[in-house]
Amino acid sequence: MDTNTIILLAFALIAVGLLRNSIARKRDLADPTEITEALQNGALIVDVRTPAEYDQDHFPGAVNIPLQEIGQRATELMDQHIILYCNTGNRTSSAATILKRKGVTSIVNAGGLHQLRNAAP
Repeated sequence: MDTNTIILLAFALIAVGLLRNSIARKRDLADPTEITEALQNGALIVDVRTPAEYDQDHFPGAVNIPLQEIGQRATELMDQHIILYCNTGNRTSSAATILKRKGVTSIVNAGGLHQLRNAAP
């Protein structure tokens, strides 16, 4: 094999890995019905974006717990039904994983702010 072929194969393998990771993360996103039900049942809405992003625009009533702090603040969320959101759903997937490892069990991953707004009653 020549160098160009090896490089192309390496890029192809990287692309497949990134695609698999993206698909796996999107699998844990809640459907709109689940988000709507959680909102109607009074779930705590948690914005895991940075404070600057939160200050710029956020869902009404949401609290800001940035992804970097979510593990340390998991005890605040322990006995609550929560809805997580960010911009696209990547940070919420990470936050959900962290919270589950800390024992938080009632989590709805709404994905991005846009998805949350679309599901709101």
